[in-house]
Amino acid sequence: MGAAVKIPTPEGKATDATNEHKLPTAKTLPPAPPVENKWDAKATCDPRCQAAEQREKDDLKAQRVMALSAQDQANFTFWQLIVGAGGVLLLIYTLLLTRSANKAAIRAAKAAEDAVKITSDTAEQQLRAYILVESIVRGPVKNAPECDQISINIENFGQTPAHNMVVSSTVEFAESEERANFAEENMIASPSNVLGPKANQSITRFIGKSVPEYEKFLAGEGYIFVYGRIEYEDVFCEVRKTSFRMVNKYPKVGSFGICKEGNTST
Repeated sequence: MGAAVKIPTPEGKATDATNEHKLPTAKTLPPAPPVENKWDAKATCDPRCQAAEQREKDDLKAQRVMALSAQDQANFTFWQLIVGAGGVLLLIYTLLLTRSANKAAIRAAKAAEDAVKITSDTAEQQLRAYILVESIVRGPVKNAPECDQISINIENFGQTPAHNMVVSSTVEFAESEERANFAEENMIASPSNVLGPKANQSITRFIGKSVPEYEKFLAGEGYIFVYGRIEYEDVFCEVRKTSFRMVNKYPKVGSFGICKEGNTST
């Protein structure tokens, strides 16, 4: 190969032709410009982009807070419903207990009322006046041999007086009890009066011995009936009534016996 040709350099120095094609070294290369890091937002993002990103983060955080609040509200509402349902059940149970208590109170009041009524009725029965016919007796009239008298003896067997007492009675002759009329229109009423407790009173009826029916009775033909009613008012302002019906079958016996029917008392 031929000899190398030297090329003069600007400095006036000769340069080997072989050095003309040598690659530059690190010392001869200029410094590299800085490379932009696209992941480095601080180095590359615009401040407006940073503000938008921050707003998005704030919005996301607010949405999370609202979601948690909504969940808490839902939980609170759920438990509130549970407590409300429990309150309703407790109210229903209380109403049932109240109803049961009211029924028990009504029953107790009714029992007390019945007890008071029984006590009142018992006291009334024990204290009220009882006017009954104690006896009816037929006998002669003193200083009047032409007639006989029939005495209706009544008595108050009660503990309190009888007011406005009226005794209505009459005498009837009949062959038997079944044939007697017992007509109330024939009864004669006595004046109204008061009969005290354990007191008695006599109502007298006179019969002439010349009366044909009485003559038959004295001859053993027929009976004498005395009947009537006693009306009075007791201290409890209750109107009472006693009906009586008695018979004398034997001329030689002066007392009257009780008939099968017609004797009642209220």
